[in-house]
Amino acid sequence: MDFFRKVKSRELPAEAILWLIMAPLLLIVFFLFGFGALLILPIGLVYGITTLILFIRSWNWGYLVQGLFFLTLGALAVALVFKNHIHSAWSISLAIVSVSLLLIMIFLGFNRNLKWWSYEILEMAALPVDDVQEGFTNRPMHVGQINCSRQELIRFARFLSRNLIAIPVVEADKVVFLIAHTRFKLITPNHQYASETYVCIHTTGNVTANISLEDYQKFKNTYAFDQLCHHLGVMFIRFYQAFREGKKETILE
Repeated sequence: MDFFRKVKSRELPAEAILWLIMAPLLLIVFFLFGFGALLILPIGLVYGITTLILFIRSWNWGYLVQGLFFLTLGALAVALVFKNHIHSAWSISLAIVSVSLLLIMIFLGFNRNLKWWSYEILEMAALPVDDVQEGFTNRPMHVGQINCSRQELIRFARFLSRNLIAIPVVEADKVVFLIAHTRFKLITPNHQYASETYVCIHTTGNVTANISLEDYQKFKNTYAFDQLCHHLGVMFIRFYQAFREGKKETILE
């Protein structure tokens, strides 16, 4: 079995494509016309507020750094626009803070603290599967039974969310762990997850798993759907057992 070869290559995110287009345009406008700061202001505000919401939802500190960076960038844009009315020391201070936060973001990026692990989770679910069958089945699969409590599940959910492994949807009798491919699913709670890729752990200990059609089509072959769901669920059961035993680093490794 070849590890990391059962899922098709990653696609470049739409957000990355947008920035590849926008960043050079902003620089051109700024240097040629001198009013690029007016364009940076709304971008800084929108991204700053959005990433702060992501931080509140996930408690991932990388999003806090991102939010502060974009808000500081927006404040710097205001200082540049009104430079005749604002002391230059403020602009210099904001520029220094912006660069410092940018360097921290780059460091977090290289250390994979801002990386969602959905691609690797699909790879790990497919790793033991070689059987090729008829393909996708539109129903969740029962995986197994564990001993758990609601309080433990919530603590486990916070850990997975903070480390960008899954997006938890906490309900009265269960916690659903969404294997999301976009961070923006954190912004609004998704209670319509029936067609998503997820692992559901009930407070009774019952574990079920599902893989969406969109994610199933990312596999290079029509692997047995029930086996993929089984191994996805078993993976999260092992995560939970390691979490209860205090072996959090084992999960991250």
